[in-house]
Amino acid sequence: MKIRCSSPVFVTLMGIAVLTGCTAQDPPVQKYDTFQLLDTVGTPDQPKGCPTPPTLPTPYINPSPPSSYKYKVLPIRGSASGAAMVGATTTAGSASPVTLAGSGTNFCIEVDLVSGPNTIKVYALDNKGCQSKSTMPYSVRYVPTTVQQDAGVTKPINLAKSQPISSKDTPGEGSLSYVNDGSTSSFAKFSFYDWDTSGTCDKCTWVKIDLGKAYLLSKFKIRWAPSAGSDYATCYTILTAANPAQNPDCSTNAGWKVTHKETAGIAVPKDITVQPVTARYVALLLYENASSWLWENFKLAEFEVWGQDPNATTPPPPDRCKK
Repeated sequence: MKIRCSSPVFVTLMGIAVLTGCTAQDPPVQKYDTFQLLDTVGTPDQPKGCPTPPTLPTPYINPSPPSSYKYKVLPIRGSASGAAMVGATTTAGSASPVTLAGSGTNFCIEVDLVSGPNTIKVYALDNKGCQSKSTMPYSVRYVPTTVQQDAGVTKPINLAKSQPISSKDTPGEGSLSYVNDGSTSSFAKFSFYDWDTSGTCDKCTWVKIDLGKAYLLSKFKIRWAPSAGSDYATCYTILTAANPAQNPDCSTNAGWKVTHKETAGIAVPKDITVQPVTARYVALLLYENASSWLWENFKLAEFEVWGQDPNATTPPPPDRCKK
């Protein structure tokens, strides 16, 4: 501690000399920061004998990091003349320094990213542990990769979920959207009057789903409501089309292809595997339920259409320092 006096005056009180006009001053605080130079004036935490300011060149980054990135780990490449190691500081924390094969060789260091904006600085170390100045701060926004519907490359997915849907009749219970909302706990009830009690598959109601574009379809799943009782279809047909000229009509179905026809339907969940067919539109025609009443009722909980994009390609793996 130092004493600074502007106009010192000595006063003797009770035999004690008191120095007035003086104030105590603490010595300047020296700040340390591991593996990077301070943004403010201070002393870096480096081994003794390291020059200040540093003489080790700042690493050269090439190419510059992207402004946005979709993977959690970002590789940064460049060269570091005279360096033995290269390290980095990021929003996620310090990256472990990597050793260079030789002075001035190229390097690649991987840094972790956090969701949203990230700030990254790279520095070099010589063989004594002396650190260079850090590079300029690079800003990278991490936007995690989202799974697209077209990603069904290795196996089919449910293409019908939440896609545009239409129907011949308005549901008497529930909502039409319940048919392809991905939940079996909700259902839509369709009804129509059928005076023919012989069980002939002639009159029908239908639902139609637009998948948005043509896919290679290989499987369908039909789920009836748990409370369906006899309100499930014993007779139904699945139609597919690339671009039908008209809606299904229960009989001729011009422009549509009969992909599956069932005349002995059951109440339990049904998975239907078919020979793969390319189509954009799918229709489910419901003819007869399990009762002998004049009303045909169907409590349809879910109609799933499984397939994949025939033109999809497997995306390349994330870029890493070690392939």
